[in-house]
Amino acid sequence: MKRFPLLLILLGCIQISCEKKPENETDVKKEPTVLSLSGIKNYTAEPQELSLTVKCDVKWDLELSDGSWAKIVSKNETGEASAEVMVSIGMNRTQEDRKQLFTLKSGTKSFEFEITQQGLSSIIDTDGVILSGTETSSFIISMKTPWSISIADGADWFSVTPSEGDGSSRTKIKVTPVDGNLNVGDRVSAIDIHVGGDKLSIPVVQGQTDVILVGVSQQIANGRDQDLTIASETNVPYTVRIPEDIGWISYVPPTKALDKRNVIIHLEANLSGEVRKALVYLEKDQLSEAVTIQQAPYHSILESSTPGAYWLEGETYLYRAGVHQLATGISNGFRYYRLMDPEHILLVNVSGIPDKDPVLCDSFDLTIKVASEEEGVIYQASLPVVVVDVSDTRVWLATGEDEAVILKK
Repeated sequence: MKRFPLLLILLGCIQISCEKKPENETDVKKEPTVLSLSGIKNYTAEPQELSLTVKCDVKWDLELSDGSWAKIVSKNETGEASAEVMVSIGMNRTQEDRKQLFTLKSGTKSFEFEITQQGLSSIIDTDGVILSGTETSSFIISMKTPWSISIADGADWFSVTPSEGDGSSRTKIKVTPVDGNLNVGDRVSAIDIHVGGDKLSIPVVQGQTDVILVGVSQQIANGRDQDLTIASETNVPYTVRIPEDIGWISYVPPTKALDKRNVIIHLEANLSGEVRKALVYLEKDQLSEAVTIQQAPYHSILESSTPGAYWLEGETYLYRAGVHQLATGISNGFRYYRLMDPEHILLVNVSGIPDKDPVLCDSFDLTIKVASEEEGVIYQASLPVVVVDVSDTRVWLATGEDEAVILKK
């Protein structure tokens, strides 16, 4: 009978413990009756904002698997049945697709939703532009947002058209070189594509166009034994080739190892009595540039410089300052020169010279007449002559024989 009071006390304690309520009702997490996340799962490489729809009837939270290229811009956590989440994703600068896993959490439950951002080829079909010579290259931009283009570093050796787009359609971009890049080595720059506050640089490379350019395609020399310089512009090392059957021209190697701009050749004296020609080639692989070398015949008149007529019937009539008078004029489209000796009433008339600046190796018929008041016509002949040399003040004309004339310009 003494045990009953103790039993009653224990039963009372148990009843009090079961009826105790939590001090704060919010300490108990509510479980959602619906929990889901939806939206578009596939995106191109351009930077953009995307919208995801959350369905949850209690408080929720959203986590990202990789915050380096995606971030939540705004979200509604009021516990409404449906809410919108705005997410910003940066540009995918690689050619590989990348994944982002969103985890929606509420109470003890979670829901996963994965999106894919495609590689760079989804918006631009090239990872670099290669230009060859003056040919235009192109690539395609397929963005859904407005974009613009600028040329990096102020490069002025190519142009880009068009330079902007509204993202409404695929756009073909044309890259056109200004010239063929005759420099030594490649040109390197970039096209900067601006979109959504971001910038993507596409490298542009224009390869060197191998070139050999000669200053003139033909060079004319007098008949002396001499060295002749062929001026050239080139961006490649080249060799000089002289046909084997041309024995009167030889190559003079440069004294400076890096002097490849000018070629020096040696011409032997032309004792043939005739104008002669040959080709000299500057070559690099399939690239070849030819220069015509023309040499007038050598004549002993080249050792004199006094105007006058030489060796006409054994006589020579030379100009002497203070004694002779020189005159020139034009008759019937031809120029004539007269050397007069008023004291002895002597006249040397040279005519038939084309009315133009004489050029080495020009040939024409020259009429020479020598007369005096006492003897009348002393000498008269029509001779085929060749211009064997020209200076700023003199012209040397010679036949294949002895006769020659030096004219003062």
